[in-house]
Amino acid sequence: MLDLELEVKYTGYITRYTFHNPENLYSVARFQTADGLTNMTIVGNFPKVSSDLLYEIVGQFVTHNLYGEQLLVQSVRKAEQTSNKKGLIAYLSGPSFHGIGPKTAEKIVDYLGVEAIEKILADKNILKDIRINKVRIETIYQTLLENRKLEQTQIALYELDIMGATANNILARYGNTSIEVLTNNPYR
Repeated sequence: MLDLELEVKYTGYITRYTFHNPENLYSVARFQTADGLTNMTIVGNFPKVSSDLLYEIVGQFVTHNLYGEQLLVQSVRKAEQTSNKKGLIAYLSGPSFHGIGPKTAEKIVDYLGVEAIEKILADKNILKDIRINKVRIETIYQTLLENRKLEQTQIALYELDIMGATANNILARYGNTSIEVLTNNPYR
């Protein structure tokens, strides 16, 4: 039995996924508020997003008989402020960025700050200042570009109430052009 309470809004980071079903996007995750004072379990149908970006979540607290108090998420949106240093280093040294280890990621964040992703996307050559070779620069840039587009597309589909297998099928077929295709011809 779930007891529903009033709708609330928080801004913070999804720090860890306990469970994520790619078919229907049902997720159980840990969420930490931007001020670092509150940690909570969030549940609901939302895409798997990057832990280095700041998100705004809206939902209702529910009390689950077995798992206790959780926030049942109704929406997830990327917030204006983007990153924290620790999360950004973990993201840049993660499996998406081949050949970029924690030391290189830390060097990038130390030099560019928490706005590193936006700065690199605006001008990838900024990485030359910290002696990263052309091949790595291109790898970092292309990976950031693809991840950003995919994440934005997943969130946009979620905001259109397109989730689970339907969202995955749309992404598989149309990729980063999914929103454009849906906007121009939703019956495709």
